[in-house]
Amino acid sequence: MATEEGLLTSLNELVDPEHAALVVVDMQNDFCHRNGFFGRGGYNPLGQGTRAVDMTLCEDMVPRLLRLIKAARKAGTRLYYVRTFFDDHYLPPMLRLRKRRIGRSGDVCPEGKWGSEQLEGFEPEPGDRVITKHVHSSFIGTNLRDVLENDRIKSLIITGVATDICIESTVRDGCMMGFYTVVPGDCVASYLKDVHERSLAHFGAYWAWITESDEIMRIWSMKP
Repeated sequence: MATEEGLLTSLNELVDPEHAALVVVDMQNDFCHRNGFFGRGGYNPLGQGTRAVDMTLCEDMVPRLLRLIKAARKAGTRLYYVRTFFDDHYLPPMLRLRKRRIGRSGDVCPEGKWGSEQLEGFEPEPGDRVITKHVHSSFIGTNLRDVLENDRIKSLIITGVATDICIESTVRDGCMMGFYTVVPGDCVASYLKDVHERSLAHFGAYWAWITESDEIMRIWSMKP
């Protein structure tokens, strides 16, 4: 039960379909497919050159997240898909500057192109909400907060990619905007295992309740 002050204090309460949302972030071809921007060699940390990334962590995560989405639908948990269009004309100045500094050519997840399409299996269904963003946070420059509040959502179960960038930005902002934030660690991924684990530990210490998808599905399965 919630405390007298109304604070939700257990994972059972946080993931209750009555007021919880499953937020699926950036499960798009350029981020998640071997033939996408990063899989084919578009990764370029500042000053370190361009190279392909190991897509294994993303690929291993995909079936777990698909299973969680299926369980969410069965439990009546509402779904919110967040997608990114990173065309140059959408980017804020600092991200355009970074692109120039690392010598990146081409756009990541360009609007209307294959790279920005949802990875196979992650297409929204009728009734799902779709939010489009142009920066790392799912809240900045979008109507996500208004949509969630209008839908009387209290808790966000945040999934997708990348753990250390768009997931972390969304978790931080969601927390600061007054939502409970839950992250199933096996349903988020990045391109480097140590970066993924370090980021989970960091924002798990401050901004989110870290759990596993099996635990969330177990709680949902117990609902009448």
